[in-house]
Amino acid sequence: MRPNPSKSAPVQFSYVSDFIKRRTTGVNEFVSQLAYGPLLQTMEARSAKWVAEVEIEGCEFERAEEMASLATDLALVAVQFAVPKYYSRHMSRITARTLPPTVGSVHISEAVPRFSTHNRFPGYGLSVEVFEQFIATQSTILESVGRRVANFIDQSAKLEKLERAWSDAAYWFHEGLAEPQATIAVAKLETSIEVLFAAGNPTECKNRLCDAIWAFYGLAPNDPLPTDPTMTVAKYVINIVTARSRVLHGTFSTLAENVEAQRADVELLSFDMLRLSSLTLDKYGETSAPKDDARAFLAWLKTLRQSQTGGTTP
Repeated sequence: MRPNPSKSAPVQFSYVSDFIKRRTTGVNEFVSQLAYGPLLQTMEARSAKWVAEVEIEGCEFERAEEMASLATDLALVAVQFAVPKYYSRHMSRITARTLPPTVGSVHISEAVPRFSTHNRFPGYGLSVEVFEQFIATQSTILESVGRRVANFIDQSAKLEKLERAWSDAAYWFHEGLAEPQATIAVAKLETSIEVLFAAGNPTECKNRLCDAIWAFYGLAPNDPLPTDPTMTVAKYVINIVTARSRVLHGTFSTLAENVEAQRADVELLSFDMLRLSSLTLDKYGETSAPKDDARAFLAWLKTLRQSQTGGTTP
């Protein structure tokens, strides 16, 4: 069995055999092989089973190809929102971040060889039924991200700056999630957050991230974290923001530093911020005369939180 075709706005994912059958029915076999042979060879070499179809209009071929690739990356973020990261972390284009499907290694210790094989297939161990259940239960976020993808392709959104910031941030998140080196992943994931809220510097990023955490979760800077009462929101935000700076400015060694704990924190935060931002951006766009500005968007989110809880803005 295989999953049914999945669609995120203008991007449709189809199983390769279904795609070929649909595209070559009634077409001369020689022409079919000439047209789709190279694609199939590339996919077979990387054990890829899914094809992304993207409709791009109004630009040259090279730009259309680039846009289609980036739109596919953004659509894959929607799938990564729906499917747990254990299965979806390495879901990516074979022309981008895809790892080899299997990695074999040989270790020799005291003249005794040991052999091992690591399976890198995205979704390995995930049944068709469970995959489709994930997709079905997460239709709201899939549709929301689908609108972001459509706006990225059309480039005619009412909230152009906010839409572009979300797409840029989603791309950094997608890159960071697949990044094997933890320190580089931290830099990419924190960049995702910084880009999302258009923060021009670390101080502004801290302020806007604190605003977003209060707006989304109702936690003020001096409030303790629900998962760690010994740490305040403000301290948590500082740890997130400074981790990237330490990597990029050499305070943390790129290769020797162990930042797995920081990676887990920033991965979770960027995941949730992107997801919630897409959902609330849909609502923000429906308000009367919304401003196309990150600061105005955050102010609206804070007002929304205040009206729902009756609390005061921190």
